Amino acid sequence: MARPRKQHLHYGEAFGAWMHLMKAMGCGAKYQLLASHAHDSDLRAFLMSMVGEVIRPEVKAISDLLKDEGVQLPPAAPERPAVDGDLIPPGARFADNEIAMCVSHDIATAMMETMQIVAQATRPDIAMMFAKHHAQLVTWGGKLLRLTAEKGWLVEPPLHTNPGLSEP
Repeated sequence: MARPRKQHLHYGEAFGAWMHLMKAMGCGAKYQLLASHAHDSDLRAFLMSMVGEVIRPEVKAISDLLKDEGVQLPPAAPERPAVDGDLIPPGARFADNEIAMCVSHDIATAMMETMQIVAQATRPDIAMMFAKHHAQLVTWGGKLLRLTAEKGWLVEPPLHTNPGLSEP
C-alpha cells in the first residue's frame, strides 16, 4: 500500500499562521518593554511569564511549521533588555491599568485569530496547533481578568437599563 502524500498548507493556513507568528513576535517584544513600565510586581510577573510560557513556545512551534513548509518567516523582533522603570519619565511611562487593557485587547484579538485559523484549516495538525494556542489564550485571559479585578483596574461598561420597563 502506498504511503499517503503529505498535504501542503493551503494559502489561508499559510497566511494565517504567518500573520499570527508576526503578531506573536511583536507581542513578545512589546510585553518585555511593557514589563519595564509596570509598577506592579504581579503585572510585571504576568507579562514575563506570558512571554516565556506562551509566546516563545508559540513562536517556535509556528516558526518550525512554516520552515518545514518552505515559507519565509517574518522578521523577528529583537529581545528587549530589562530597564529600571523608575528611570522612565512619568509622562512617558505607561500606567499599570493601561498596560493591562492593552494586553487584554491583544489576548482577545489573538483568540479570534486562532479560531479563524482553526475554522479555515483542512489539515488536522494545523487545527489542533491553533486550538491549543487558543486554549492557552483563554487561560491567560482569565488570569489577566482576575488580576485586573483584584487590582481595581477593571473598567466595567455601564449597565443598560430600559426606563420604559418596570422593575419586578
